[in-house]
Amino acid sequence: MRKKGQYIILDAFIAAMMLAVGIMLILATRHSSSYLKQPVIASQDLASSLGSTKLSDLNDPLVLNMTSEGIITALDNTVLQQAAEFYKRNMAASAAELIRNVSARLIAPQYSFEVRVNNELIYSRASGEGSRRNQSRLVIASRKVLFGVLNDTVELWGPWIGEVTVWE
Repeated sequence: MRKKGQYIILDAFIAAMMLAVGIMLILATRHSSSYLKQPVIASQDLASSLGSTKLSDLNDPLVLNMTSEGIITALDNTVLQQAAEFYKRNMAASAAELIRNVSARLIAPQYSFEVRVNNELIYSRASGEGSRRNQSRLVIASRKVLFGVLNDTVELWGPWIGEVTVWE
């Protein structure tokens, strides 16, 4: 009778260990998948925000200042369209300043990102010291097609590819 009790206790101990290992595996798998989802969502959200938010919807001092100075002439442009228009007008510094100012509160500080128009770097933000895109474990790019009219004239620009790349 005594040996039967030992076998039951040993069997219960083995079953408890198997349950603990199973729960640990499930929790470890769930954690790694959330790590991969967050940069994807950040990249898509940043590209969507820059590609759909019109300048007229922003209450931003820089945009108001550029509009009053005549640098921005079409408030119906999205932020990404305006950066592309600055690129077309050879005003790279204005494009970088606009993207930097608007994106400052849109993406968490641990992420680095860059914005390219027609494969030309417009703006780049590195989150940490020595943060490099080619050394990152995960790099996510979102693209949008950009086109527009220059200064309400008949001169069209585009179609160009606007790319927002995010890495951690």
